[in-house]
Amino acid sequence: MCDFVSWIEYNDQLYYLTKDCLKDRRIKEIYSVDISGHGAIAAFYDIQCGCFRKECKECTDFSSPKNFPAEIVATIKNGEFRGIGSNTGLLSAEGDGKYFSLLYEPWREERTMAMETREKCKTICEQIYADFSKCKIKEAEYGNRMNKALKAREGALEKARIKYWKLEQKTFWDIFAIKKYRAKAWR
Repeated sequence: MCDFVSWIEYNDQLYYLTKDCLKDRRIKEIYSVDISGHGAIAAFYDIQCGCFRKECKECTDFSSPKNFPAEIVATIKNGEFRGIGSNTGLLSAEGDGKYFSLLYEPWREERTMAMETREKCKTICEQIYADFSKCKIKEAEYGNRMNKALKAREGALEKARIKYWKLEQKTFWDIFAIKKYRAKAWR
């Protein structure tokens, strides 16, 4: 998994995904993968380069815009990475506090829902196992029912993760849009 922000330098050009790329129908095929990573970037732009080659760049040190190409800096400052990724290093202490205070309750709700979903699945799986061990169901049905229960659990958890991630992205970039909440170097 690649870190935010990632880009590919290929044929004297920078390639990266922005919020506008998320509107493209092709992104749905890539979206289940690492949306901010080199694989997604290469797939979206149909670039034939390996992710471990020198063309694949990423930086997580947001202490200074000088750590990034000027084009990436402008893209960050314009909020064009909304929905792609974020890094609290872009925020001031006040912005960071606001960000976490706005996300605490949704995070707690997502964690509670995840624990409840796991507990429901555990109860269902225990009942399936009990039926199997008492010879109420055959091995094939046991496997099918267990797989169905586990798939339902994973689907619910993934849905909750995506919902929270989208909220996290919206919250971060809404705060970043207010210049006083940006780290000084990014104003």
